[in-house]
Amino acid sequence: MPVHLRVMIAIVLGQIACGYALGISGTALSNVAKYINISNLWTGLIGAGSLIGLAGSLLIGRLSDKIGRRKLLMSNMYILAGLTLLHLLTA
Repeated sequence: MPVHLRVMIAIVLGQIACGYALGISGTALSNVAKYINISNLWTGLIGAGSLIGLAGSLLIGRLSDKIGRRKLLMSNMYILAGLTLLHLLTA
């Protein structure tokens, strides 16, 4: 299979996965919001988080071009791992 076709398939599948995640998160959030007692403001902010991330990608994309994608992805991995461990302390 030519590399261009594989890249196109990967992009299409990525877009489908992203669309599914955005669609299902809205449904799940509306159902869960009543059980965790959060206000409409917080429900909206959680729902808009992915859109905020899309806007942030414009800035981070330029930053990754300057310092390198590998360095940025590795630092993101360490930050996410550290925050995940800190999350254990909140329970």
